[in-house]
Amino acid sequence: MLISATMQRLVLLALCAAATSAAASGGDVDTYSFPAFDARTEDIVAVTNTSITGLALLFGPASSSDEHYSRVNHSEGFLLLSQRVGVWRAGDVVDGGGVPEREASFNTSFSLAGSSAVAFVVLRDIYPPFLNRDGFRGPGNVTFAPDAATSGGLAAVEAGAVRAYGQYEPGVGLNVTVTPNGTAPSRTVWIEYDAAAHRLLVYVAAGATGASSRPPEALLDATIRLAAGRRTTQNASVGFFAGAVRDVIVGVRGWNMTLERLDGRISGAGRKKGTSCAVILLVVLGSVAVMF
Repeated sequence: MLISATMQRLVLLALCAAATSAAASGGDVDTYSFPAFDARTEDIVAVTNTSITGLALLFGPASSSDEHYSRVNHSEGFLLLSQRVGVWRAGDVVDGGGVPEREASFNTSFSLAGSSAVAFVVLRDIYPPFLNRDGFRGPGNVTFAPDAATSGGLAAVEAGAVRAYGQYEPGVGLNVTVTPNGTAPSRTVWIEYDAAAHRLLVYVAAGATGASSRPPEALLDATIRLAAGRRTTQNASVGFFAGAVRDVIVGVRGWNMTLERLDGRISGAGRKKGTSCAVILLVVLGSVAVMF
C-alpha cells in the first residue's frame, strides 16, 4: 500500500526538525554548498522507492553489512535537500486586476565524475509515492519526449519533466539529466534558470568544480516555465536522481546552488549567507562563475 501524502509530510517535518543550520542567511537569495556527500553531510536525505534515509546513516558502522543500507545505495533514487525551497508564488487579485505569479530564478553548479548519468531535479512538496511498480522513471513501455535535448563531446543533456509521481501525475517538476560522454575523468555542469524569461541554460566544461570556467556558450538552451500548469508546487524538494543512489554519492562533487528568495527564509538545509541579486546578475553576465 502506498504511503499517504500526510505521512510523507510528517516524515519530512521530522527530518527537517533534526537538520542543523549550516550558516545564517541574508540578502535576497539563499545559497547552498555541499563539497561532497559523505558521513559529515547534514541536511540531505536519500529517497528510494521504499525508504527515506538520512545520508549520514549510509556511512555508519552498520552500513557495510546492513542489508537496508546496501539496498539504498544500489537502488534508483534521489539525494535531496531535507527542506523544501520556494519555487513560485501565486499572484494577488486586487480591484479586478492582478499581480502575476512569481517564479524564483536559480543557478547551480557541480562536478560529475565517472560514466553514470545523474539528473538535477526539482520535484513537488511531497516525495514521489513509495512502492511505485513503475519505479521513479515511469513505465518502461512508454516513451517520454524531453522538452529539450542536445549532446556534446563531454556530455549529453536532456531537460524535461519528472516521471516519478505515477500515472496520475505523469509529468511534473524539472529533470535535467547529464550523461557523460568521452574520456574526461570529470566535467563541471552549470544550470541556470531565468524566471523572467522562462529560460533554462546548461553549460558543461572539462574538469572539476573550481578548476574550470563556465563556457561562453550553453550546450542546452530551452524555454521552460516551472509554474505553468502547476508543473510543480510552490515549494519543492530539490536535489539529484540516479539509477543508483551511490552514483550521486560517488559522482557528484562541489554542489553549489543559489536560489532567489520569494519570501522569508527557513534556517538549515545547507544554507549560507545570501548575496544580493545584483551581485549574482553581475556574475552571470560577466561569465565569471555560477552557483546554484
